[in-house]
Amino acid sequence: MSLPPKVKSFLWRACMGILPTYELLWRRHMRNDGLCHCGASEVESVSHSLWSCSLANDVWLESGLNLQKWDRSIPHFFDLMEAVRRRLSPEDIGLFSCLAYFIWGQRNKVVHEKLVGNPIVVVKQAKNLLKGYKESVPAVASIDSGTMRSHVLVGPRGRWVPPPAGCCKVNWDIARDSAQKLCYVGVVVRDYDSKVLAARCSPIQALPLGVHPYIGACIKVLKFSVEMGFLDIYLEGPPVKFMQQLHVQHLGSSIEDMWLEEIQFYVQQLRSFTLQSAVNGSNFAATALAQVGLSSKLTKVWVEDSPLELLGVL
Repeated sequence: MSLPPKVKSFLWRACMGILPTYELLWRRHMRNDGLCHCGASEVESVSHSLWSCSLANDVWLESGLNLQKWDRSIPHFFDLMEAVRRRLSPEDIGLFSCLAYFIWGQRNKVVHEKLVGNPIVVVKQAKNLLKGYKESVPAVASIDSGTMRSHVLVGPRGRWVPPPAGCCKVNWDIARDSAQKLCYVGVVVRDYDSKVLAARCSPIQALPLGVHPYIGACIKVLKFSVEMGFLDIYLEGPPVKFMQQLHVQHLGSSIEDMWLEEIQFYVQQLRSFTLQSAVNGSNFAATALAQVGLSSKLTKVWVEDSPLELLGVL
């Protein structure tokens, strides 16, 4: 689905059931009850607040989507999104997602600012957001296979191979703490003279169950490269199948596809992009930097400077 990142993040939180509804606050002993703020006798779950609450119902009726005969007692928002994925067109799925995002925003204004809900405004906000996003990223749906090359450069054992002149090599790897369920990514950017141009270690956003941490890591790495202005890159890291097939893969509307689309978006911002799989220890610096992040539990960025922690490695 082609959706703004903030909407995707919201949908993930809603599907995971971690929006701060009255039910969640009640379960965490932060409220005396979890009843809906509209005065109904129903508990305000995520599904209730976004689907069956009277405030939400007014928006769905105003939206023009063909939802009138749908069951209003769906207990979990994840189940609702599965039904949306099966029954609606891709265009309507996008509108549904943006509407849910603004319904939650309206709910917060009613609860915290004592404002009155306005379904017409919510529908207009959702349609404008979706239209503006599609106009700003018209090429996000696909990647030209001619701009993406996948191969492995094998150098002497344990040796890093520099990129061609005019390009940067972006090495990346992750470090995991299974006990604490933490993942950190390490990124090292070097030029053809082996000079470190930038480096970073940072935590990887927790993604939904079944979505591999490598996907979150690749999003972080590519976003960092684009923001730092490195637009002609050789991306070298662990061999990941989804990256090797990205230029020929047709993305659907699954949870994983939503995040793979983020990778496609950042690849589209690059002038040239070559994918490489790290071999023979050539990725050791990025691996070590990921371990630095995991041990310090901090986000660190170096610009035109080598991390002191890697002086014995580079």
